[in-house]
Amino acid sequence: ASVGWPHTHKDWDMLQRLSHGRVARTRGQTVGTALRTDFGPALSTLNMILVAQRMRGQGVARALIAALMEGQDGRAYRLISTPAGRPLYAKMGFAEVGGIVHMQGCPSTLAPSGRAVLASAADRSAILAQDACAVGGDRSRLLDALMTSATFAVHAEHGQVDGFACLRAFGAGYVIGPVSAPDAEAGKALICFLAARVPGQILRLDVTEESGLAPWLAEIGLAEVTRAPILHRGDAVMSRNLLAICNQAFG
Repeated sequence: ASVGWPHTHKDWDMLQRLSHGRVARTRGQTVGTALRTDFGPALSTLNMILVAQRMRGQGVARALIAALMEGQDGRAYRLISTPAGRPLYAKMGFAEVGGIVHMQGCPSTLAPSGRAVLASAADRSAILAQDACAVGGDRSRLLDALMTSATFAVHAEHGQVDGFACLRAFGAGYVIGPVSAPDAEAGKALICFLAARVPGQILRLDVTEESGLAPWLAEIGLAEVTRAPILHRGDAVMSRNLLAICNQAFG
């Protein structure tokens, strides 16, 4: 709340269930937190790195991150950085590999494309395979958790699933992400299809800069809120098919 992040208790519950966490304490008070979410044996995201204002600049964040990475040799790491965190992450071996654009607003009425349809249970394997290729890791635990309450759509060409997207409640509205598709037009079809299910609601997407979707989202009524770099340490890389991330914690 102190830094204006929109996560509800429900959002935090899911983050903690899927992650390993560390807290920093001084004189009995918690002054920092950080999470590591593992996606298979080789990739993790570092997220929810928060330090109390009065303790910043004293090495708390570095200690939390180091504790989370201890004993995890060979693992690649990914995170979405705040401006304040970039110098520290650079010193810890993280390099910028791209960026995301946080877009938010109430979109105009959109006509869904016939190539995007609601996903069924039979599409699970295809969705997991598409996501693994897009992010470079196994996010089956995350996607299975989302499938219990979120709405998934798939994009099919010639009867073959080649993309998917997820719509779920988040913060004060809804978020669409991840969006994995072979090109921007397929991504737009998935976004339109899911946006049409929550008309008049605040919608958020964190699209990759490489996707080129930010200008189109601005045209249909979403405003750019902020931009942030994607940082990596290690070998795992995202593919061009990942047009929008799940959220800034899970990538």
